[in-house]
Amino acid sequence: MIAKNQGTPEGFCYGPYGGRRLRGFMFVLLGIGLVLALNAPVLAQQNHTLFFMDEVPQASALNPAYASRCTYIGLPLISSFHGNIAHTGFSYNQVFPEADGARIVDFHYLEQRLHRLDLFTSGVHVDLFSFGLHRRKYFFSFRITDKVEAMGHYPNALFELPWRGNSPFVGETAIVKRAGGNFNYYREFSVSASTWISDDLRVGLRPKLLFGKLNINTRQEKFLLTTRSEDYRIEAEGSYRINASLPVVIRQDSSGMIRSVRLKDGLSWQDVVLNAKNPGLAVDIGAVYVGWDNWTLYGSLLDLGVVRWADELNNFEATHRFRFEGLDEGDLNTAGDYGQIMRDSLRDSYTVERTHKPYYTFRPLHTYLGMTYQLNGSMAAGLLEHNILYRGRIFPSLTLSLNSRLNDWATLAVSYSYNQYSFRNLGAAFSVQSDKLQFYAGADNLLAVDVLNVRNINLRWGLNIFFGCGNQPGEKAPGRQRSASGCYWIKKQQQQNKILPDKHKKDKAW
Repeated sequence: MIAKNQGTPEGFCYGPYGGRRLRGFMFVLLGIGLVLALNAPVLAQQNHTLFFMDEVPQASALNPAYASRCTYIGLPLISSFHGNIAHTGFSYNQVFPEADGARIVDFHYLEQRLHRLDLFTSGVHVDLFSFGLHRRKYFFSFRITDKVEAMGHYPNALFELPWRGNSPFVGETAIVKRAGGNFNYYREFSVSASTWISDDLRVGLRPKLLFGKLNINTRQEKFLLTTRSEDYRIEAEGSYRINASLPVVIRQDSSGMIRSVRLKDGLSWQDVVLNAKNPGLAVDIGAVYVGWDNWTLYGSLLDLGVVRWADELNNFEATHRFRFEGLDEGDLNTAGDYGQIMRDSLRDSYTVERTHKPYYTFRPLHTYLGMTYQLNGSMAAGLLEHNILYRGRIFPSLTLSLNSRLNDWATLAVSYSYNQYSFRNLGAAFSVQSDKLQFYAGADNLLAVDVLNVRNINLRWGLNIFFGCGNQPGEKAPGRQRSASGCYWIKKQQQQNKILPDKHKKDKAW
């Protein structure tokens, strides 16, 4: 928590608690984290509880203005694991309620309670390597992250039409738009720098180089159904575009319809993970303002970027027009033949054009706005707003948090969120650290243990190695003093945070 604290900080110079007992405890917690990760579902960027825990280097993924107190290295694969699965529309029990011992579909809920556009997101982010260090007045960090993400979107009209039928739309046109999704696997190389640009304002910038590995996404999703009032004739038309960058072989029939999809012969995992033919660029920006007593303001904008897909391309443009004029007596007498005629008519109503052109995908944009109020020397209350801008719609969330430094080696945060249009989100996060190691873990919804009644499951955990937190390089290691004002960590912290001449007894503690 960035705040103006009275006197010398007492939180992170380790003495009696920084030795072997703490390291043993941390490895036990690491084991617990591994078990959690291996049993989590294959879970898009969300870490509301972790946002104000700036003593964790990975919190800078949410705000590049943050700076670690120490030089750190994130171990490959275990410095940061982030999994998330969320749905804005409903939980399982809301749409499949139990009645008389059986599960039924609540179509009334699907028709009445869904939104103009609902979003399903899932993803896994794993850091392959990361480190951070102080250099003069700047803090620099570098990170390589593999990200696998899937997102689906649909309007409430998608369920309204099949449930209510076309009778409410006689003389009108029922429109279903924006029902589709996308899947991404890409690698992100990022370098960030942050510094104080004034006495009270710290800013950070993180340019990112992206390399797409696999992608499939939909565009121009539209379906129209018109029922004529004079003769109840039904006319349907629609269009769909699918772009894909996948190492597959696709077989089509003479009409252009897809009949089979299979992986390319001889494909290896190296061909996928080392693919560098789909480049992209993105940027994150962030700021922290500490100009008000006891108040700290935060803001960041993440994933402003685009990827150009140019490898293993397939583009499908599908359009269809279909007219149904009803049944007569002759049709009913030849029901079997008529069924085949209908199937042939539906198939022939589609036209599919296949091309192999490069295309672009834009990253979903994230914005964070937050503030904390320092309640006392070790505890702060926080308020955080997070918005996702996706397909022209904003998906908001709001989080209240309490962040506490328990002692020299442990911090704890708890949170309560309105997220995914649901109030059932109670989160917690913690970190334990010595001057050499740090383990952290956090979840935005502990209520996910009741998985059938929640819309959001979230987990992040990891292990960092710290350097330069105890002694000035070249000096002999003195005996550790708990919270000693002469600790090199505190000296470095004061240097980095630009103590004001007229406030020399205060610091802006990170």
